Amino acid sequence: MNLFNKTFAALELIGLLSLEVHKDIPPYPDRLQARISQELIIKNNNLDKYAVLVKGDNQKIYNQNFSSIYNVLIENGFKSENIYVFVHDGGNSVKQFNHPVDDVSSKESLEMILNHLAKKIDKNDIFLLYLSDHGGRESVKSPYENQIVEVSRFFLRGGDINELELEKALKPIYAKNKILAFDFCYDGGFADRLGKNNDIAVSSSLYNRVSHAPNLDSFNVYFFQAFRDICDSDYNNDKRVSIDEAYRYAIENYSLAKKGVDRPQLVSKIDVRNISLR
Repeated sequence: MNLFNKTFAALELIGLLSLEVHKDIPPYPDRLQARISQELIIKNNNLDKYAVLVKGDNQKIYNQNFSSIYNVLIENGFKSENIYVFVHDGGNSVKQFNHPVDDVSSKESLEMILNHLAKKIDKNDIFLLYLSDHGGRESVKSPYENQIVEVSRFFLRGGDINELELEKALKPIYAKNKILAFDFCYDGGFADRLGKNNDIAVSSSLYNRVSHAPNLDSFNVYFFQAFRDICDSDYNNDKRVSIDEAYRYAIENYSLAKKGVDRPQLVSKIDVRNISLR
């Protein structure tokens, strides 16, 4: 057990950190299964936009931010029928949200929806994934070489998912662009691994650093807010906000990034100055 996991376990033991939401095995995602069973599976070669939003923790103070991101997507051309939302209790606290909730945020739900979308999304589509919760580091056997490697992991109910597992789950999705936004400690490991080909990864921290969200002040909230605050974030005045401009806007407005406490990053092999949510 590494130092991070020992500290995490100790905090939980003395009651300073509650992770019961992750320990409980969630119910089978029946509502998600019912929804996707009624959807037409066809690759239509049109420009469609799909999004999967996952909120794994049970901290009510962040629900407003989560709902705000959903609304930003709607404002930027994402249709509600192409957005899939997962929260920690599956929406039993649905009154806290001003948008539909599909099911519980579990590893099974995430893998199910990604497998479903791989059958619908084609090379003309935009796919966005947003993961928000707690994260950590773990040692696993690499599928590429016969050795143990350190990877970042995202905490979910019923089983965490690490960067290698998410890479495998996303591989069958052949979108024009995948925009992957991560909002948890050590999420830089996911960005480093997944920000390649035509994909764009944004993380709130480096692979070996924690991230923070003091008083609802969050890097990813500013990142998505940039697509709404076009008067302040459209730096080149072309009447659209690019991924590059959104990242710059977030860096300039997130207090802990300005102070150098948090180290957000944008990882991609393509020119993100020409990519937008619109």
